[in-house]
Amino acid sequence: MAEKAATAVVKLAPDFEPALDFLVHLSRHGQRVAAPAVCSVRGGSVSTVDSYAVGTGIGELREGGVVCSEVTENLRRANRGFAALRSARNKADRNRYEMDLRREIKKFNKVVIWGLKTQKHTHAYIHHHFFSTLEKLDASVVLVDDRAEDEGIIERGDLVISVDVSSSNLPIKEGVYYCLHNCSDDIHRKIEPSRSIRLQTYTNSAEQADQRWGLVTFFDSKTRTLFQPWATDLLGNEFEEPILEKSSNIVFWVGSIWNDGLGWGNINEMEILKDVLEERDIRFIHLHDISDSLHIKYIRHSLIAPAIAGRWQVENNYLACRMWKNISYGQLGVSNVRKFDDVFNGCTVKGGSIEEIIDNTLSLPFDRYRDMIYEQQEIVREHHTYVNRLLNIIKAFESVESL
Repeated sequence: MAEKAATAVVKLAPDFEPALDFLVHLSRHGQRVAAPAVCSVRGGSVSTVDSYAVGTGIGELREGGVVCSEVTENLRRANRGFAALRSARNKADRNRYEMDLRREIKKFNKVVIWGLKTQKHTHAYIHHHFFSTLEKLDASVVLVDDRAEDEGIIERGDLVISVDVSSSNLPIKEGVYYCLHNCSDDIHRKIEPSRSIRLQTYTNSAEQADQRWGLVTFFDSKTRTLFQPWATDLLGNEFEEPILEKSSNIVFWVGSIWNDGLGWGNINEMEILKDVLEERDIRFIHLHDISDSLHIKYIRHSLIAPAIAGRWQVENNYLACRMWKNISYGQLGVSNVRKFDDVFNGCTVKGGSIEEIIDNTLSLPFDRYRDMIYEQQEIVREHHTYVNRLLNIIKAFESVESL
């Protein structure tokens, strides 16, 4: 009864954090969630047996009810070593890419993120992530709604980033650079070609572009179109520590579950996911319209964080930002979109169905699970932040100016 009440409060008021804490406490009480873990160290080698982790952080490892204190301490030392290495890599990545963006963004007078400042829309998160990334780097950037009265904000030399669903009042001005997502050709015809690029997400069709800039980044010079996925909203040094303790029996899904009748939505796949989880005594709780900080907290309190996509996304290899975010928040990236196998160089959970993917995730040996998270985080930190995406946008303008 208490668990149902806490769940209801979380759904109605996800920003009421005491309800989340109470719900997580209830889900852990008396639970022994199966998860293979390191449990013996002999002769300097580490072996794995079926065990489970308890407590917070890495916690203590138990086998047959006995605390393996020696293993716990060795595991803590190993992960401190991983953390130190990760910290050094964070600093190097931050210096390399963030310093590049700090320098390159000064080519523009300022950046204007046009539209969706206050409106509720899925794409609003993307605009806010562009904005927050630049703000963290002390760049000159503003975020506004799609209002005619804000026309004067855009000045010569600015870079404008906008989207079709929030561009009805977008002013087209001489000397301004426009990076537009899904906007019509009519708008682009009003802009000088050297100051206009189209922005599209990566799908299989991107491979037809004449320039390949990365594994999932392409540029088509004829149409001036940059193809790239979205990204995590965190900077490289903000990535959360990997979640290695698995004592919760809840999966929080933060975002949309929808159906448009044309097969673009994910509602069918979500029903399958919920059924698979419930059969394994794992609760599925859907949340939406929460802050970025709470998003991170809920994902970190999940047993696992699968980025399950709908049929169209799977068939077209659409790379949803959920995957990049979950990894940067400390969870193992798990998806039914197989292009992620290439992105992460095979460091992904395989499976021919959602059921197999979930079972294979839950049965990963502890050391493999840990190593996969660290490897995935390094790849996302290196290639899939909004710093990377903004650098590609600047490179696209440099490319069209030289055509």
